[in-house]
Amino acid sequence: MKVEVYINGNKAELNEPLAFSLTRQINDFGELKDRQATYTNAFVLPKTKNNVQIFDGLGILGTQTRKQYEKLNVNIILDSVQVVKNGFGIITETDKDYKLTVYDDNIHLFEKLGSKTINELSLSNLNHDLTTTNFVNSFDNTYLDGYIYAISDFGNFNPNEIIINNQLPSIFIAFIWNKIFSEAGFTKDFTPDLDLLMTPKRGYDSVTDTGTASEIDVSGGFSVTAPIGDGYHEEIVSLILHPNQSVGQMIHEDGRFTVTANGVYYYDIITNVTNSSDLLGWSIYVKVNGVVISTYDNTTPVTSQVQLNIGDVVNFEYYVLLDKYEYGYSFVDITSNVKFYTVIGGSGLQVNIQSFIGEIKQVDFIKDIMQHYALLSKKSKDENHISFIKAKDLLQNKSNAINVSGKLILESETYGTSYAQKNNFKYLYKNPDEIPFADGAMIIDNKTLPAEKTEVTRLYQAPIPSSLLLDGILRYTPFWEAERDNNGLVTKWKVLKGKTYIGKLENRTGTINYKTTTTNVETYTGQYPVFSFPQSLTYQSILTENYTEINNMLNWNRNIKGKIKMNLFEFDSFDFFTLIFSNGIYYYVNSLKLTNGKPYVDVELTQIQ
Repeated sequence: MKVEVYINGNKAELNEPLAFSLTRQINDFGELKDRQATYTNAFVLPKTKNNVQIFDGLGILGTQTRKQYEKLNVNIILDSVQVVKNGFGIITETDKDYKLTVYDDNIHLFEKLGSKTINELSLSNLNHDLTTTNFVNSFDNTYLDGYIYAISDFGNFNPNEIIINNQLPSIFIAFIWNKIFSEAGFTKDFTPDLDLLMTPKRGYDSVTDTGTASEIDVSGGFSVTAPIGDGYHEEIVSLILHPNQSVGQMIHEDGRFTVTANGVYYYDIITNVTNSSDLLGWSIYVKVNGVVISTYDNTTPVTSQVQLNIGDVVNFEYYVLLDKYEYGYSFVDITSNVKFYTVIGGSGLQVNIQSFIGEIKQVDFIKDIMQHYALLSKKSKDENHISFIKAKDLLQNKSNAINVSGKLILESETYGTSYAQKNNFKYLYKNPDEIPFADGAMIIDNKTLPAEKTEVTRLYQAPIPSSLLLDGILRYTPFWEAERDNNGLVTKWKVLKGKTYIGKLENRTGTINYKTTTTNVETYTGQYPVFSFPQSLTYQSILTENYTEINNMLNWNRNIKGKIKMNLFEFDSFDFFTLIFSNGIYYYVNSLKLTNGKPYVDVELTQIQ
């Protein structure tokens, strides 16, 4: 057999005869976690003048080449049939000769992806302003739009009044899948379920678009004096603020602001309390149109923001609680400085999905989907196209099997496997001691195997049922956690960083109330999305749906080596998505190995019951 090897476009010189073999494969059911690539043996290239030039003088004393650290572009032609096109060549050894191993087929995609993570994808078109309008408009989004606000109990949740600042945009898994392939320059013929969702890795990472700050600095003060008497004295005082500067707001004499432009407004409040020995407590009320939107107890300084529209009226009020004495007055003096401003030229709060979606490797993301559906894959030789097939569809398709009776010679049969009697497929859980309700196990009836092992651990956490309901069960996917004082009162909500959750889009119909932390409540009636985790997403259900045929084959577990009569064209064009049969017995082809000088192709098979 005539062998021709081209390295980076240059024809290499070969030994005669050349000890050369090429093994074609896409997947071995003996190892589900990884998909295999076509590869050659480490064949020898003589250190001729031509080959030394191809490898930039590698192996010559004093040469500073880095060819041994590069992935070389290699094409291999056998008897005028191109069996490897644009493969990856790696120099494995240099002594008196060069040793080269070449990889092809499935390895191309994974080599292209390398160590890239999903947050390196171009996701800027998913960024959006955090508004009630965008929240509700997302309810109609599909996987083509990238994200949807599927309602969940993300930690700080009130089903009667949903604060959208504590809701997260879930990302369609099909969107990320398609994005990975397209940005890598590949096409494919499989897309995951269109209702599969993943959450970001952490809570909101909202940023403010930069612009020019326009501020009003205002100040005011008051004294509260309690008359003589028993018990406590309570008083609410509207602080009279005196503006030093006003841009974009109208200031009233009683300290109210009337907003003259839509936008996100910020306020900083510093409170100074003197003569306070009689003071039991104080609070700041922030009001919009007479409604309290925020309360700060005994707190200074305060920094926050509010989304306002033209005509909204804002004011700051203090609530004061004093001791009240039987024989004397009680009193306190309070002064306050308020900086109230907006950002001109910015677009307000923005959700930057790329910054908080997490750092899952794109390769691991692809492998997880392949494990979910028990997919096999193969690359088209002449183009960057990846074809997929579910293992159950392949193993059940005996009607299209190729008849190799009279061509197949069976030589040996083995029964070993890397599996255990119980093979666990696991999810991650927020708490290590949590009941692993979403896990599953594939049982193999073979008492010679080890008792148990973990075969797969998923990238994602499984959400548990929430204690809160919204027209039915909600999922608890916590990304905010309350911090409390010694009295158990919430002082703030801390953003949690953790793992991504996986779920499905569930549409419900009803009425919800929602708002931002700084706007009035709005009502929506109609179909709205919920982040769910149905039984079908548990690994036991996934195994039943996608792994039953594999399980049956492993229970039979006959691994066979032999030879098959096959010409070069049949070897090169063999479709691994097809079974073979001989004398009424069906087999899955694990690998085909063509060796220069041998009249047969070596074959490794798994018998199908």
